[in-house]
Amino acid sequence: MTLPTRAAPNRGAPWTEKEERLLGTLTDQALAEKLGRTLQGVTWKRLAKGIPAFRPRARVWTAAELAKLGTIADAKLAAELGVSRKHVLQMRQRRVIAPFSGKNTPRKLRGQLKAARHRARKG
Repeated sequence: MTLPTRAAPNRGAPWTEKEERLLGTLTDQALAEKLGRTLQGVTWKRLAKGIPAFRPRARVWTAAELAKLGTIADAKLAAELGVSRKHVLQMRQRRVIAPFSGKNTPRKLRGQLKAARHRARKG
């Protein structure tokens, strides 16, 4: 089953220099929509010119944001920063930071934390 597509008004029209300069600055899909061209046409033109596909830059975390990792729930921090929970989880795991130990901590981890505290008190 194919999805209906709207007609591309510039389909088959010669490419302008201005349009060619935009190749690789947006995703092929976004550029096709912006220029009124087909996705295939934009992709082929970009490849023919040897221009790499657009890759958005990774989000740069501030020191204050990094300091919050593990101090509040990943979902709450994700909402606060406007990123996905998975993005926060991956950033926390890359830095080997334990998850927030509030009531949302998995039962197994809470048990491990409790056992570690008990061992520490025993000395």
